[in-house]
Amino acid sequence: MTAATTLKYSEFKILLGDGADPEVFTAICGLTSKGFNYTTDTSSTNVPDCTDEDLPSFSEKDIIAFSAQLSGSGVASRQSLGLLQEWMESGEKKNIQVSFADAPVGDPELYAGPAVLSGLNITANKGERVNVDITIDFASKPTVTAAT
Repeated sequence: MTAATTLKYSEFKILLGDGADPEVFTAICGLTSKGFNYTTDTSSTNVPDCTDEDLPSFSEKDIIAFSAQLSGSGVASRQSLGLLQEWMESGEKKNIQVSFADAPVGDPELYAGPAVLSGLNITANKGERVNVDITIDFASKPTVTAAT
């Protein structure tokens, strides 16, 4: 039996661009949970059986569009909370990167592109630290760079 080769938490990064030239990308500080959701929108067509029309149709699927979304949650760090609040209130797109360190040659190592901060939820419980949940949507198809 061969064990799976896995990634550590620190090898999956969500990086936010500063908009400067040259642009510098920095990890969003305080996140203790991160997610990358790459999905499709589909349409369904019921296709009947031509030999026996009384049989149930089969639902065939076609892809209409792709979308990519990031999520994160953790503590509301002073290093990132102000940046996130400014981004949310600006309604502007920012360049982001999603990186997977030490990806095997040919596998996706970096997803990059403009994105919008579509969710910022700040919560607190008495006696605990302030928490934050974020949702970031790629504004267009991300550029995918394969590991070399």
